[in-house]
Amino acid sequence: MPNFISKATYKRPKRSDLFANLQVTDQFGSTYHFREDLIRGKSVIINTMFTVCRGSCPGTSETLQRLRQPLSKLFAKRVTILSLSIDPAVDDTRALLDYADNYGAGTKTDGRTCDWYFLNASISDTEELRRS
Repeated sequence: MPNFISKATYKRPKRSDLFANLQVTDQFGSTYHFREDLIRGKSVIINTMFTVCRGSCPGTSETLQRLRQPLSKLFAKRVTILSLSIDPAVDDTRALLDYADNYGAGTKTDGRTCDWYFLNASISDTEELRRS
């Protein structure tokens, strides 16, 4: 806490306020502001991935797919999964939709299943989001 702010008035920033508020596009072609639309006031699980990854990405996506149903039963729409591509030059909307479809996230949710967005942004915005 800075010395010039009293303990009574100091409020620790929310973790969500530390994320950049940059534009991202999901696997359906919808655009959002990362912090304002997808993070603030929500419970989220965030991971990074890329669609041609042959390392840990498929395993992580499989784990999230397995967790999605139990999370949906407990929390429904109160939890959102955000998978941010770190290879936006390759991972366009079509590639993200194909990848999402492999993990059961290729269609919009029914209101009972937690949302899972596969996101891309510009190369510079992706780097900023990755570091925030």
